[in-house]
Amino acid sequence: MSDNIVRVIKFKLDDPSQLDQIMAELVQFEISEVTQPSTQKFEVTYFDTKSRGLYHAGYVYGITRSDDHWLATVNYSGVSEHSNFVKKAQEWKIEIEEPTPDINYFRDTSIFYALKKAQKNKELNPIFKTSFLRKKINLLYENNSWIEIAGDIGEISAAGLSEPISEMKLELKIGSMLEMLKLGSVFVKKHALFMENRTKQYRGLILSGLNEEKDKQKSLDLNPREKITWAVVKIMVFDIHEIMNAQENLLAQPEDPEGVHQLRVKVRKLRALFSFFRPLFNQSDYYEKKEQLGKIGLEFSAVREYDVLLEEIETIIQNSIIPINNFSALKKELEEKRKAELKKMIDYLKSNQLSAVLLDFWVWLLEDPWMDTKLLDCSIKKYAKEQLGTWSTGINKKLKKMDMKDQKSIHKVRIKSKRLRYVLEQLTAVLGSDSKNSSKKFEILQEDLGYFHDVYINRLLLEKIIGESDSDELCYEAGIISGWQTNQGNIRMHKYI
Repeated sequence: MSDNIVRVIKFKLDDPSQLDQIMAELVQFEISEVTQPSTQKFEVTYFDTKSRGLYHAGYVYGITRSDDHWLATVNYSGVSEHSNFVKKAQEWKIEIEEPTPDINYFRDTSIFYALKKAQKNKELNPIFKTSFLRKKINLLYENNSWIEIAGDIGEISAAGLSEPISEMKLELKIGSMLEMLKLGSVFVKKHALFMENRTKQYRGLILSGLNEEKDKQKSLDLNPREKITWAVVKIMVFDIHEIMNAQENLLAQPEDPEGVHQLRVKVRKLRALFSFFRPLFNQSDYYEKKEQLGKIGLEFSAVREYDVLLEEIETIIQNSIIPINNFSALKKELEEKRKAELKKMIDYLKSNQLSAVLLDFWVWLLEDPWMDTKLLDCSIKKYAKEQLGTWSTGINKKLKKMDMKDQKSIHKVRIKSKRLRYVLEQLTAVLGSDSKNSSKKFEILQEDLGYFHDVYINRLLLEKIIGESDSDELCYEAGIISGWQTNQGNIRMHKYI
């Protein structure tokens, strides 16, 4: 590929035996020509300055030994690239005679002076090592796409510590991202493989003592004059990465209520942006994808509803000006019900159905999903301003007609204001400072309507608990919470009457 660009998707292997099974399946792959598997041993030592100058400039420098041959390699992807699940990086490889680290190997490349500046004439020291066996196979498609599938089994070692390597990567050698994503989707669905968002290099740096918190967070980079179709794909793919990261964080700490909240919010942001760009898409496909994304959100609703009610109980306890008990019976009941719903949610996440839906959505975005409309000629800024005007006008009309006695009427306005808030937050770079004032306005509206909706949902939960319980104490506590929240909700909504 041009400019030394490589594109890679990686998957975690729970059991190294999975690799042999997958390789055997690939040999039988019917839609492409398949090479026979090969096996090779690699030992790689990574170097950097004491202050990690290369890493902080976005470079990774390694010397690889394989079959008594030495290779110096530099990768550049930016310091936040580890948070992506599809890597896009520049890579340079130079054959060398001995394993001595030297920037001068790359004197004839375009990155030499940037490397020299990052090194600052400091000594390059070994930071960590990787050692692994690589089993490799190649898929050659009729459309001339070429994907290399490589499985690595071994370990990373640094500072007297080690951790296993057990992963498989797809590297696009020639062709479009579409074929690689389709193949990745097959692995996720058939083997429930989880995508790996960290490179060996990044894992080694963390193992060697790099402070992960200092790493820059990935942000969405949008040009206001960018063509609308390119911008939409970029935004949607960014949100897909965000959801996958949130899923990984939640599986690492399944008991954390904030993890549930963040994953749910990320899914809602994707759905909000998708709705915002609806006029651009083929409509029959749009509604099918909208339904699929909507089903994802339902998987987290029950746990979040219990979390919201438990949080509200703690707020009431802390802010009460009269003596009240700690609602121990009610909290115990809610925590037990939450535990049951949490198990269902974690089982869903472990099945990796979420990644399967997201990858299929990603593939669809790359398969020309657009409707024949003049809107496709717009820049992202022009489209965003026109669509925001339409959405804002619609919300204001519904707000004036909102029936305070009709929960469905309130809920519709709440959902639309929340979606608009998500859109404004994500398109700030495109819309400029004017969007911040609009965002604040809809944030306040959404918070008030959101609280009122929570009151409604909480009351339904509490009424169900009361109906199922014979405990006088539990019914008493539920009644207090229901009455308290109803009063607070009415106070908030009084301004809209």
